[in-house]
Amino acid sequence: MNPESTNDQNDQAALLLSLELMYTRTVTEQDLTEVVPWIRASIEQSVSSLPLGVIVDMATLLNSKVPVEKNRANDYRKTEAMRAYEDDFLRRLETDFRFIELKDALTRLNKSDKVEATAYVIHSILDRLKFQPTQLIDLSVTRKLLRQPVIQWIEILEQYLLTQPQALDLAARDFQQIARLARHCSRLLTDNDILTVENISVLRTFTQRIRFRQVVDAAEMMGRLLPTQVKSRGEETGVVATKLTADNDYPVGGFTSIGNSGSIENLVSSELIYMENEQQFDLFDVRYTEGDLLYFMRDESTYCRSQREYAFILDPSLIAARVKHAQLPYQDIVLLMAVLICVMRRLVTWLTADDLKVSLIFLQKPGTEIVLVQEYQEAALLFREWIDSGCLQVHSCLYQDIHSDNKILMSHGPIPEVEGILLHWNLEKHLPAILDVEHQALDAITSVEKFEHWVVITNSLLSKIY
Repeated sequence: MNPESTNDQNDQAALLLSLELMYTRTVTEQDLTEVVPWIRASIEQSVSSLPLGVIVDMATLLNSKVPVEKNRANDYRKTEAMRAYEDDFLRRLETDFRFIELKDALTRLNKSDKVEATAYVIHSILDRLKFQPTQLIDLSVTRKLLRQPVIQWIEILEQYLLTQPQALDLAARDFQQIARLARHCSRLLTDNDILTVENISVLRTFTQRIRFRQVVDAAEMMGRLLPTQVKSRGEETGVVATKLTADNDYPVGGFTSIGNSGSIENLVSSELIYMENEQQFDLFDVRYTEGDLLYFMRDESTYCRSQREYAFILDPSLIAARVKHAQLPYQDIVLLMAVLICVMRRLVTWLTADDLKVSLIFLQKPGTEIVLVQEYQEAALLFREWIDSGCLQVHSCLYQDIHSDNKILMSHGPIPEVEGILLHWNLEKHLPAILDVEHQALDAITSVEKFEHWVVITNSLLSKIY
């Protein structure tokens, strides 16, 4: 690459990309060589070229590299743009409370997955900022530049900047934009980033990651609009023995009373005053024979708690819900998965004192396989926390194999010919409605925005099953 060939558009684009590296806080040839795979992975996930300096800085921070105090541009001119970029973007990224957890998740990955996960996080953050490059550059130019030795970038640019220091202003525009966007962004990292990185080995394709992110984002949007508490109307399905975790919380098994039955080791010590050494038979023997001696008694009873059991049944007809409608941010099936996440979060929070058992069942028809395969695989990741704790099971079966008194069927269309349904979540008219077994809507929804309609119906579902 010859920086003086500014008449050629590709040379100008390559020059701009290289100039952006002069702003990065990674200054050695070895460090730049190490981040080249991250740059390649990042541009593969983008339709346009991203600022290389920003990619290098973010990849360096995310992978436990130690950033230097000053960047190469400081050797020429310390600009306000760079101070804003470092303070408003890089420092905020480092001090985010999710940053350490994200780095830990990256550390647990193998080398190839770590490169791919780093590229995903970089792309996700820039997408969250709504960053738009000030100059569109063909990705082929970036790939051609990355094939050149890094030492050529440094040597040629250093010589060029000695004679043309004002050229740095060309590369500063993207950094200025990122600093400005970061100031107006409420959070640079989200829980979604961490979840995706942890499951990057399973979410292999870009489509899977987008779906996964959309479900988590939709659940967060709904969660902010749902009430924190509703009046309980649910019915208990029985009682179960409490699992003792601390004697202080559940003092079962200690001495709680005094009675006339027990073993000799639990004898009340004051009973010994009835013993006489001189007589063959004394009052102690008489009381023992008549069963009048007093013993400490233990509480051998078992504390019990209420049991709540629910079965959410996803009908194969929901494959028709893989569509997106106007005024809705995501597909219907994505919103439905988000509803299930919100319901689980509320039930786990509200029923901490009860024994909660939830089944997420993907309904099968005799002689067929699972229709909602993608949703079934996503559920194993989205609900992993509750699956590991034992309060949720995700599986597929025939309807006659479902044993639960509280069955909530979710389908796209009329209710199937089945028995024992408590509620029916119907998506036939592209907006959710809760029906009873007689196909009657349980709630009359006034005119609201379509997304708010989903929130209202979700709240109604919670109030009916809680």
